[in-house]
Amino acid sequence: MDHYELDLRSHDTFQNDAGYAFSHQTQRLRELVAQACGFDTPEQARGIAHNFIEAGVDVNLLRSDGHVQGLVRESLSAVDIELISKYVADFLKANPADTRTKLTAYIDLLVKYDLRDLDEWVKLWVEIISLLLKKKPMIMP
Repeated sequence: MDHYELDLRSHDTFQNDAGYAFSHQTQRLRELVAQACGFDTPEQARGIAHNFIEAGVDVNLLRSDGHVQGLVRESLSAVDIELISKYVADFLKANPADTRTKLTAYIDLLVKYDLRDLDEWVKLWVEIISLLLKKKPMIMP
């Protein structure tokens, strides 16, 4: 429920405005994200920029309580991927085998990096953006 509530505030409504991660983006942030990801315009960077803002919450959480990452990894390793894949596939009306493959890849990505380290966050986002956009983002010095 906490994650859901945070997502509502981040995506939909924050202090009678659009969600925080959208209403608090600066033009400069969108320009930097557009440059790093190879977008043609800063407006195209709006979605990824909101993810970076949300990741900031995770960075600060892990700085204050690094053992959370271990708890998440333990929880993910205990997941019955066959069962979860079946229910997710049923809900999405998708192929269970494809769903299992995608969920396994997603879980592998989630546990691949040590997110207590900011450089590891950069590596994670390079991989995510490469997967989503089919191109490697530029890493600025």
